[in-house]
Amino acid sequence: MVTMVGSVVRLEPLAVHHIQGLFEALGKDDEAWRWMLVATPQVVIDIATIVNGYISDRESGTREPFAVIEVKTGRVVGTTSFMDISKKDRSLEIGTLLKIENAFASPLRRTFSTPDPKKRSCALELHSKENFDRIEFEPTGR
Repeated sequence: MVTMVGSVVRLEPLAVHHIQGLFEALGKDDEAWRWMLVATPQVVIDIATIVNGYISDRESGTREPFAVIEVKTGRVVGTTSFMDISKKDRSLEIGTLLKIENAFASPLRRTFSTPDPKKRSCALELHSKENFDRIEFEPTGR
């Protein structure tokens, strides 16, 4: 498992110790969950169920979930994943970014909203050892 560190955020492998922070950042926020296939978490156990599912997906090799940590504060501010990982087809999708728009300082918002080639190359570099031929970015529709 790999941790990626930038000047604004750190992506670290998602773990159960991130559950409370994720609930504080994302719980009861309908807008953050608008494009997800699960209901907006209303209590901590709802986030725990999602996190445990993502961890299970990691163990099966179909997803690599990360907690998004704000470097300046150390606060959990969201989650993102490499998903639909297919070693057979040598492809993966980058998506499932969850965050709270209004709570972030503008540099953090720009980190996620700007199509930055450096961020993409970081993702490509991370999986280059697996020789993926296809990397798909899945932005939500806004």
